[in-house]
Amino acid sequence: MGDIGQLMQTPVFSIGSECTLSEAILFFNTQKVEALFVEEESRYVGFAIKSDVIQKINVGGLSPEISLISESMEQPIPCLDHESSIQEANQFMSNHQIQYTAVTENRLVVGLLSLKDLTAGIEKL
Repeated sequence: MGDIGQLMQTPVFSIGSECTLSEAILFFNTQKVEALFVEEESRYVGFAIKSDVIQKINVGGLSPEISLISESMEQPIPCLDHESSIQEANQFMSNHQIQYTAVTENRLVVGLLSLKDLTAGIEKL
């Protein structure tokens, strides 16, 4: 079995914590990504998932023009080392019931792993 470094998405995308939800949606669409990190003072403080942000607007009643992405981000950021096995990642994501995890190398974020990418990697085995 390979490691998750082979499956992760790079580069990672981030948006400032003071951006509005409408700015975040525009960024998701422009970059064609489903998840991105939320950055504050040059460090990642959370991450946002496009579908969750849209749900918080549609169902949660947040105003896309006023509400900030920091109100919709997930914290803390789940992380796995880039050398973690696919099996370890599968167990980790299942145990935590998450769709995305940061991939780190020497404690720095180097990629993003989605459940979709992980599933595709498992199917190739």
